[in-house]
Amino acid sequence: MPPIAWRWLLAVAGGVGAVLLVFAPRYGYHRDELYYLVAGRHLAWGYDDQPPLIPALARAIDELSGAPLTLLRLTSAVVVAANVLVFGLIALDALPAAEGDPVISIIMLTVLLSVLLHGVTAAPLAHRYG
Repeated sequence: MPPIAWRWLLAVAGGVGAVLLVFAPRYGYHRDELYYLVAGRHLAWGYDDQPPLIPALARAIDELSGAPLTLLRLTSAVVVAANVLVFGLIALDALPAAEGDPVISIIMLTVLLSVLLHGVTAAPLAHRYG
């Protein structure tokens, strides 16, 4: 197995998380976020559409801070960054070194661009469609 390029993997994962956090306060609550906050106020062992961890996290954030958007979206930004890191490690393990480097670069660039474009387009769309 080739050596793992930790510097690149961590840079891309951290970059994705940072972009998500930069754009987090640019638009108001999404209906799912409001749903999680309400479900967190009525905790149960399980829900039809989700496990109890998400509403529990939303409740903890709501209790600690009054649920500011940036802190509420911090958990998802951390999970997305961890997913980028895990996906990069899986891709490095599954692909040979000669084929893996360009493929992983393209995949990570695609992830970064999709996150960036989401942040750029989310605020205007939220204002337009309210």
